[in-house]
Amino acid sequence: EAMVRDADGKPVADAIVFLRKAADSKDAPPVPKVEMTQVDQELKPRLVAVPAGGTVSFPNKDATHHHLYSFSAPKSFDLPLYKGDEAPSVKFDKPGVVKVGCNIHDWMSGVIFVAPTPFFARTGADGSAVLTVPKGKVEVSVFHERLKGSVDDTTRGGTSGAAPLRLAWTLTLKKQPASKRPVAGYK
Repeated sequence: EAMVRDADGKPVADAIVFLRKAADSKDAPPVPKVEMTQVDQELKPRLVAVPAGGTVSFPNKDATHHHLYSFSAPKSFDLPLYKGDEAPSVKFDKPGVVKVGCNIHDWMSGVIFVAPTPFFARTGADGSAVLTVPKGKVEVSVFHERLKGSVDDTTRGGTSGAAPLRLAWTLTLKKQPASKRPVAGYK
């Protein structure tokens, strides 16, 4: 079990707790079908996680066209103007953080966290997550979009076995950026 709190002791939602290395993936959870949907001129959910080698689809449920792209080092891509479900899924081979934007609506942004292993979990509103890992020595880290500092600095070690491994983090987070979305009614 993982618990993530901020410097004020408040629970941190939407943190990705992940296993850094996995010698054997035979006990790995199945790779989930991951979607980042375009709806109401927003990317929902704003944050998704996928293991390296996983894919993300970007269905457009809006009546308007969108043009999604990323220039991020782990994966750059370009999905030219489209609407509906016609855009192909994108495969993410390298671990890291991929920032996604829309070339038409600059307030539309999202983050794809590509985990190095299939062992990861997202914290809920209470700051907790249950992460199932293989037995033995493990290294677990935390990613959060507003993390101040390096993900490497969050690494905790432990040994998983018969008893649940309990790890806790206190993260220093950057301020929540102001929304770039224009006032209602703008198209």
